Amino acid sequence: MSINIDDGIVILDEAHNIEDASREAASSILTVLELEEAKRDLQYMIDARVSIDAHTCLMMLCDGMLYWIESVKDQLVQQGFEYEAKVWTGKEIIKMFQNAEKLHLSCASVKLYKDQLIELTNKEQQ
Repeated sequence: MSINIDDGIVILDEAHNIEDASREAASSILTVLELEEAKRDLQYMIDARVSIDAHTCLMMLCDGMLYWIESVKDQLVQQGFEYEAKVWTGKEIIKMFQNAEKLHLSCASVKLYKDQLIELTNKEQQ
């Protein structure tokens, strides 16, 4: 959708929701069960000898995320009856990831994970 707003006035109704909507758009919720399921799926593909390097790389990402979740679980706060959560700022997360070698998360590794995921997605679409 493209709207030309040159020389126009933009009025945002419900503007008080912009901050929440922006935060939600830049956030992600990932559960341990989802990560464990992803690991099972990745292992299935590795065992089937399908794009072993790419799937192994993404398995490392899941392992790192599960390790991180385990390492911070004592900091989580009960959110109702269904789950526990904790919100960190971007700076706090970056510092945690930089200080945890077992996470396999760095600028370089995130690019590698992204590249591997793109490669697998492209292969699947062919």
